Amino acid sequence: MDKLFKSVVEKCKMAGFAEGVRKKAHYGEDDLELLCEILEKIFECMECAATWSAKDTDAGLQQEVIMTLGAGVDELQETFLAKGEITEAYMVEVLASEILLLAYAEYNQWIKDHTDKTVARYYFLGADSEHILEDLPSILTRSGLPVTCTEGYCMLPKKTVAFYAQLTTDHSAVCEGICMGCNRTDCPNRMTTASSNIGNKTLDRPLTYGYSKIFGL
Repeated sequence: MDKLFKSVVEKCKMAGFAEGVRKKAHYGEDDLELLCEILEKIFECMECAATWSAKDTDAGLQQEVIMTLGAGVDELQETFLAKGEITEAYMVEVLASEILLLAYAEYNQWIKDHTDKTVARYYFLGADSEHILEDLPSILTRSGLPVTCTEGYCMLPKKTVAFYAQLTTDHSAVCEGICMGCNRTDCPNRMTTASSNIGNKTLDRPLTYGYSKIFGL
């Protein structure tokens, strides 16, 4: 596990992380114990990795960033589904998403601490004509990580994110968060500027959690 994700895991193990997920996902207080159990199982099978590389564009310096929790988390979720344990499988989805949200913040902090740049914003593939979805296979290949994608550009392992980070020397810049560079305005999990906890903290977004959104039930 690389240094970025070691820091992420340390934060996930802090008191309050699981409770925060419980409240955000609208679980009851009696669900906290199971959430913590699932979180521990995720820690046991995570094969986290992250990489980024610089790319000069007309808009300035950008980095191609790939972060993944590894195939083990997908396998854990599939094991629960095979047993018909839908609640546990969905908790894997919720917790893995929150872990990746922390990884965004840790990446921002790493850039701030180890370079003379600051992350200004994110661009996701398919968001505009410069960051096209068709570039995803080549980006994944360049990353050197064990991440691939299907013909429909779904990444494998599924608990993986790929994006461009716009860097700036303006240290007063504040990254707006993951939804600002995404054109999926119909997404039920979309956060607005007003609802974002921007900067180098976990993004606190108003989420809707439905089994049908994840499993197509």
